[in-house]
Amino acid sequence: MRFYPFLIGPSFLIPLDLTFSTWFFFLFRKLERLVGAITGWNTIPQYPFFGEQATGAMIGLCVIALYMGQRYFIDVFKKVVGMQSELDDTDEPMRYRTAVLCLIGGMIALMIYCSQLGMSLWLVPLFFGLYFMIATALTRMRAELGPPLHPIVLVNPQVVLVAALGTRTLGPANLTMFSLFYWFNRLNRSHPMPHQLEAFKTAERTGASTRSLFWAMMISLVVGVLVTFWIFPVVLYQYGAATAGELLAAGWQAYNSLGGWVQHPRPPDIPGGGIIGVAFIFSIVIAWMRIRFLWFPFHPGGYILGVSSGTIDVYWFALFVCWLIKLLILKHGGVATYRKILPFFMGLVVGDFIVGTYWGLLSIILGTPLYTTWF
Repeated sequence: MRFYPFLIGPSFLIPLDLTFSTWFFFLFRKLERLVGAITGWNTIPQYPFFGEQATGAMIGLCVIALYMGQRYFIDVFKKVVGMQSELDDTDEPMRYRTAVLCLIGGMIALMIYCSQLGMSLWLVPLFFGLYFMIATALTRMRAELGPPLHPIVLVNPQVVLVAALGTRTLGPANLTMFSLFYWFNRLNRSHPMPHQLEAFKTAERTGASTRSLFWAMMISLVVGVLVTFWIFPVVLYQYGAATAGELLAAGWQAYNSLGGWVQHPRPPDIPGGGIIGVAFIFSIVIAWMRIRFLWFPFHPGGYILGVSSGTIDVYWFALFVCWLIKLLILKHGGVATYRKILPFFMGLVVGDFIVGTYWGLLSIILGTPLYTTWF
């Protein structure tokens, strides 16, 4: 039970159903472990299938987003193929037809690149199709609800493909590629797509040019890749690899998984695949209940964060405190009181950051380790 003012502040803006769902399903995750220990189910490999649960729910959330926007996507398709459409893409970052052509061209390039590295050609669209579904669900969750953190662990295409096909069918070459791709789908914490969408939304609200922003993103992408290839070796050799905890974790986790797949080949994971299917249906049912009944308190995004996020262990209590305060304010004071008290919660963020920055700067000035602050 940790108390983080900088998380309570922005969490006050999150809808009540997400904050409630997140801490509720975190406790539900604890209950699953408890039941497993009592019944002996924890002897089943991978029980209680947290990665499978969250992956199935993420795919369900993507399907929900596509279904809710089906009319828009139909109009986009009409625009792309030259049919009559009411959409106007002159103010978009790029024309819809250009975007679709870039998507097709990018997928062809990925297929050529991955096949040259030994990955089966038929597997490439499956892998990246699942990856983009997860990315779409994550972006939808961030845009609609704005969770303060979304380090969603074990939610990646590998989970689905290994469970559905088994390691024997996939073979060592494909499994090796899965491990080489692990670095960009391990946590989904710093996924670029939600940040890009937020940037475009900010430009739209402020009247800035989205096309100029698009080119700025492309330039920063190239520069960022080149600078990263320079920074990582320099820092690791200067300070030692032991200081790069997250970087090392991405490495040993990926290759430990690869070692287990190769040394112990297995057929399709029927229980794991079943859990993915059940979680998919469960997320669809939750979304349907939210649409049908205004009083329904759960959200599929909270289910995903609660069962999969490793960081939820350290900030669930902050979400609980924020949910309880906001619930009481809205119930007894209404929207007017909520708007009056909102600056206080923004002040929590500023105050926490100022204090944390003070100790960091003082530590540098004195040359002595002082208090550290988790941001």
